[in-house]
Parts: sequence; C-alpha cells; structure tokens
Amino acid sequence: MGFFGKKKEIDILLDLDLIENSYENVHMKNMALHTNIDLIARTISQLEFLVVKNGEYIKDRLYYKLNVKPNKNQNAYEFWKQFVENIFYENECLIIKTDSDDLVIADDFYRERSALYEDKFSNVQIDTFRYDRDFYSESVLYFHYSNRRLQNFVNGIYKDYGELFSRIVAFQKRKSQVRAVTKIDTTKYDQSKTHEIQEFINRITKAFRDQEYANVPMQEGLEYSEANKNSVKAESVDEVAKVVNNFTNHIANCLGIPVGLLNGNLADVEKQTDNYMRFCINPLIKFIISEFNGKFFTEKEILNGDGLEANTTPIMIYNIFNSASSIDKLIASGMYTINELRLKLGDKLSTEELANRHHITKNYETLGGGEQGDKEESWLLF
Repeated sequence: MGFFGKKKEIDILLDLDLIENSYENVHMKNMALHTNIDLIARTISQLEFLVVKNGEYIKDRLYYKLNVKPNKNQNAYEFWKQFVENIFYENECLIIKTDSDDLVIADDFYRERSALYEDKFSNVQIDTFRYDRDFYSESVLYFHYSNRRLQNFVNGIYKDYGELFSRIVAFQKRKSQVRAVTKIDTTKYDQSKTHEIQEFINRITKAFRDQEYANVPMQEGLEYSEANKNSVKAESVDEVAKVVNNFTNHIANCLGIPVGLLNGNLADVEKQTDNYMRFCINPLIKFIISEFNGKFFTEKEILNGDGLEANTTPIMIYNIFNSASSIDKLIASGMYTINELRLKLGDKLSTEELANRHHITKNYETLGGGEQGDKEESWLLF
C-alpha cells in the first residue's frame, strides 16, 4: 500500500498545511498620530511658563512646579509630554494638586457632569494609587480637547488608506515571497508517518526563515526545493512609505503643523516655525494658560494684569547678531526695556537699574522737547 493508500494523495495536501509567514498589519493611524503628537509634545515641553505679579515677572513655587519639577516622580519635560499625549489621545486631561502641592496627571478617572453645579471627578487614579475621595472642578485642572474635524478625518481617511496600504503590502509580499515545495515519495512512507513528516517540514521552514545560514539534513523520499529561488528581487518599499507619509501629512494639516517640519525640510524653516507657532502651538498655550489662570489667580488679579505667560523663545530660531538692528530699534523707540528684551531672547536679566527703564532717542522725541534733547543722547521715560 502506498503512503496514503489508493487515491489518497489529496489528503496529504490538505493535511500538511502550506507554509506561510504571518504578517501583522502596520497601524498607520497610530503611527501618523504619534509622529504629529510627539512633535507637539516636544515643543510644549520646551516652553517656559512665566508668573506675573504686580507687573513683574517672579519666580515662585508655581514657576518651579511648571518649569522644573511638577511632582516627585516627573520633571517638567516628562510632565508636559504626558499632558499633550493625554490631550490628543484621550481628548482630555485631569491634573490634580496633591496635599504636598505637587501637580500630577490622572491616569484614569470618571467625570460626572453637572449643568448648574461643579463637575465631580471620582475614581481618580495616579499610576497604581486610587483616591478614595472625590474631586470637584474648582479644586482640579481639567482640560477637554475637542477636534471633531480631526477625529472624523482620521477615521474616514484611515479606511481608504488602510485598504490601499493592505493591497500594496499584499502585492509586495506575493512578489517577494519565497515559495517552496516538498516532494514526498509516497512509496517510502505510510499513513502513520504523516505527523513526523509535518514536523520535519516545519523545522526546515523555520531554519530557512530565521537563520542567516541554514543547513538541514534531507531524508530519503523527501525533496525540498524553492520554486522561485532565482527570481526574487529586492523590491522598493517607496509605495508603502508614500502612503504612510501622505496619511501623516494630512493629519499634520488638521493640527496646523507645516509638513516641512515633519519631513525635515530646512527650506524657509523660520517661516515654517512661525506658522507652526501661530496655528498649532499658540492656541494650545492659550488653552493651558486660561485653565491655570482660572484656578491659581483670582478675578481681580487677572484684571490687574497678573497671571501666567508663556515664553516661546526656546522654540523659535533666533540669531542675536542678525537681530541686533531690530533690538536697537525696540529699545530706542521706548517699546521695550533692556530686561524685557533679554527675557524674550532667553537671556538672563540684568541687575542694573537702567535695564528696567524705558529709553527713547532724540529721533523719537515729541515736539517741543528739543532743548532737553540737545543735551542728552536718550531720554528716560519711566
């Protein structure tokens, strides 16, 4: 009797599964979102939050918490990176002020909305610690981000691009796949050897798939051969990369991020950075500052000019020597004091009294002030 008996050769073809490598689909949605969100997170983490009281910039405990060490386990970079990720991935973020005045971001919570009273936050969890008590709106910082255009766009375009991407990958797999067959002499084996043959074929396949150099013993009655051994070519994956990049760029447009910044295009990078700050980062900064101002400052203090400001100088690209003429004009016209400009340029403040005074040159003096203007090179305004 043959290996399978009479007319049973089709049974082994059905029983011995064809060898095929599993392929896990690339999650383009998460990849594209992460690329864009990571850029925003790295940007926000570079900001310096300034505290203004009585018309002066001060460095108090709030300044330290926002710019240096928000809590015992995170520095400012880690804290703001987590904040941005929560905002865009979860569409909301809850910051709790602990009894030790630390600022911590909740990993999980339940929000109970109320139309006329404060919202209640329960089951607040920080890492592995869960609070037993509830929190109310006035005692927490809650940020709710809603970008329906982005969500609808991502969900809609992912369906279209997902199908296209899957087809391209499937095509590349078929074109580059190594196809092998194993010939079996059915006169040398009986039905009871089916399992052993299957295991032997699996070991051969694993050796050729996983090892750079593979040498396997062949048995009498078994012959392994690759059907397209000499026809496999190194195919370009440009088609796949283009689909992913297009998807990433579309999301960047929804968020207000210039595509050139994501692609590393250095052409006119200053203008791209300006647009990035104007349409993406500045709205997010206002979103953050308005919530902090509402919780850490009273209405009277805000109306008097106190509150938080953001110094975006670390993000912008400045060459102080190229800007020297503009700096001179801003001081000479009385627009800014020396220290105000030093602060905007990211430099340390001067301790000289004159650095906090406004100056104006003779070019800008008012009519009727010529006599005093002839005596002095510049006027001290206040």
